[in-house]
Amino acid sequence: MTTQGRQTRSTLALYTDGIVESPTADVSEGTQHLLRVVAETTDLSTTAGQLLTLLDSCDTYDDATVLLARASDARSGTAS
Repeated sequence: MTTQGRQTRSTLALYTDGIVESPTADVSEGTQHLLRVVAETTDLSTTAGQLLTLLDSCDTYDDATVLLARASDARSGTAS
C-alpha cells in the first residue's frame, strides 16, 4: 500500500474516457476542461453537473462515469 500526503479540500476525480473525449472533442482538450472545472468549483454537486456538460449528446456509444471525493479537515469534521 502506498500512502500519499494530501491537502485539506483536495478533490479526487475518477472518470472514464467518455467524460473527456468524443468524436468532436480531443482527449487533451476534455482533460484540460475537467481539470479547470474541478479546480474552479467548490461544491461537488456543481462540479459533477458541470462535468456532465462535457458529454457529447451525439456520442451514445461510449461510457461516461465520474466519481468525485473531497478530503475533509479531520480536526473540524467537515466534508463535502
